Amino acid sequence: PLLTPDINMEKNGHIIRFSPARLFLIIAASVFLIEAVIMILLPHQPVLSTAAAAVLDTSALVLLLSPVLYFFLFRPLLGHINERRAMEERLQIITENAADAIVCVDDRDEIYVWNKKAHEIFGYTAEEAKGKPFHSLIVPERHREKAAKGLELFFKTGTGPIIGKTLELTALRKDGAEFPVELSIAAMNIRGHWHSTAVIRDVTARKKMEDEL
Repeated sequence: PLLTPDINMEKNGHIIRFSPARLFLIIAASVFLIEAVIMILLPHQPVLSTAAAAVLDTSALVLLLSPVLYFFLFRPLLGHINERRAMEERLQIITENAADAIVCVDDRDEIYVWNKKAHEIFGYTAEEAKGKPFHSLIVPERHREKAAKGLELFFKTGTGPIIGKTLELTALRKDGAEFPVELSIAAMNIRGHWHSTAVIRDVTARKKMEDEL
């Protein structure tokens, strides 16, 4: 795309969609029309030197083009950025206040989302966890080889034996202690690369109650 994906701007309750191609055509047509008007008007002005004519031409172009750029480009673009920022803030609030650990992993198995509950369950702060390999961090060593094979398939196809399922597995805390968790993993295709979101629940208390029954 020339600039960004389609930009939506609300006017009188209606959504106006500005595609990059449309924005480019509007700006190009505006420049052409303004230059045409300037070329028509300049011959009627007092005799000007080449330098003065160039300065006048540039000043008029900037003055007349600025409102066009503001209305058709900067205002909708800023609205789009503010909307995205507000959406990200809402998502962060939801993630941070979730009752379960939420972890997002990219196509290199590196963590980029690690919420407060993940910190409570596993003992790693977000600063410690982000950028680290997910499976090396929380998967017990004896299970890592099997997990690596599943990852290889997932990164190629977005599928795997645990994708879209809820399973009870053993996880590893920062202090080296192993404990039971309930794990659900969803696949996300982001710009042609497979990422995953894991929702993890510590079921230690539940398993203890089951064993006592």
